[in-house]
This record gives sequence, C-alpha cells and structure tokens, in this order.
Amino acid sequence: MALAMAVMPGSRGAGVPGPPQAAFFAAAALWFPASALVRRHGRRPAAALRSLPYAAGMAAMALMAHRMTGHSHGAAPVAAAALAVCLLLCALRSLTRCMPSLRATAGRRTAGEPYACFWDGSMALGTAVMLLMHP
Repeated sequence: MALAMAVMPGSRGAGVPGPPQAAFFAAAALWFPASALVRRHGRRPAAALRSLPYAAGMAAMALMAHRMTGHSHGAAPVAAAALAVCLLLCALRSLTRCMPSLRATAGRRTAGEPYACFWDGSMALGTAVMLLMHP
C-alpha cells in the first residue's frame, strides 16, 4: 500500500492517465478484503475486518485518481466524506489501541505490535487528510 501511495503523485507527471490509475486502486481496494477471505487458516471475517483500513485507503486513492480526470459525479463528495470518516475512525482506533501496552512495556521491547499500530494509524490518518485536501 505504501508503495502504491508513493507512486501515485509521480504517475501523473509520467503521463499515466487518471482512469487506469483509478482502476488499479479500485482493484487494490477489492484485493485486500478478498485476500483476507481466501485465507486457509484463522478467522476469515476477522481478517477481512482488519483489512478495512487498507481497503478504504485504496478506495480513497481510486477516488482521488478519478477526481484528477475532472469528471467527478455528484456522488464523489459523499463518497469522499464516507471514506474520510471511515479512515479517521480506523486511525483513531489504531492509534489508541496500543497505548496501554506502551505504558506497560516502557522498559522492555515488544515484537513490534505498538509500532504496527502506529504505522497503520498514521497511514489511515494521512490518507484521510489527503482525501479531504484533494480538490
């Protein structure tokens, strides 16, 4: 996901039109929950729910790429608002989920769980901000 977000701004300057970008990001938005549902082990619905921030981020990028074409429909602001709210809620949940464990493990190292929460939360927050700032 981070690689796709890093490529997005440069692809406009490279001459890649908006519709193929939007199609790529829409397919990526569907890939995250679909890959979670076809898992062979673990709880599939829980895995699909955990993939929601990534799917919402990719959907937001598809919407931003679509809006770059200048052919926005009346539903685009509603979709942008819904995605922004979803991403903000995901960011809030992810950024606050590991806070008690951060206090409890201040003197010892963990296996990266608090950092993963911070990474996921800041990605969701950054995507929501970019979605709201995008024209």
